[in-house]
Amino acid sequence: MKRFGFGAPTGVDLAGEVGGIVRDPATRPWRQIDVANGAFGQGVAVTPLQLVSAYASMMNGGQLIQPHIVQAIGVNAREIPPKGQVITPALSKTLVGMMNHVVSTVPFYRDRTLIPGYDVGGKTGTAQIWDPKANGGRGAWKRDIFDYSFVGYIAREKGRPDLIVGIRIEEGTPTIAKLGQLEMPVMSFELFRRIAHDAITTPDLLPDRTDAQLPATADGDGTTQSTTATR
Repeated sequence: MKRFGFGAPTGVDLAGEVGGIVRDPATRPWRQIDVANGAFGQGVAVTPLQLVSAYASMMNGGQLIQPHIVQAIGVNAREIPPKGQVITPALSKTLVGMMNHVVSTVPFYRDRTLIPGYDVGGKTGTAQIWDPKANGGRGAWKRDIFDYSFVGYIAREKGRPDLIVGIRIEEGTPTIAKLGQLEMPVMSFELFRRIAHDAITTPDLLPDRTDAQLPATADGDGTTQSTTATR
């Protein structure tokens, strides 16, 4: 987890960033409860920016990126080198395929996540919320309230992510609560679809790829056509 930047600030050019919580067994040996909780995601706290940065490295060929806000100072663009290779390009390619598989094969996700003409993929997250003031100050998990997340990519070409989008719904109350299903009026992956589509269609946000194949578009008769970008 530390290779992906969890447990330490990303170094983004904003004040007040925190590093999250990751228990390092080299500093303090793990207890049995740490191992049990860690197996399903408890006992670890990451910021949305850390999560998106980690996903970016999983989808860009394995390079851990340095997130930043300022693109340029005056006319001089900032050079932001990557932090290093954290996984192999082959594994990155496999993970991109798995992300696409999640949203393209499960009807529950497919119908509300896919964007016609683009390649997308991602993963949901659902987290319980700890209330340290509950139970007389001894703490307890909040009931029927959760943090929902979705981190995914959108691409103009199959398997070549262009943008990473992270969504977080804080302290959402599900309107449908069944075993294995917690549903909100608007789900995190539905928000992803809206934001990802708006972002990738924003003029000049992404550079054109010379002679790159653009997404196929459907004609009125159901056939498809495509064009090439030449700049």
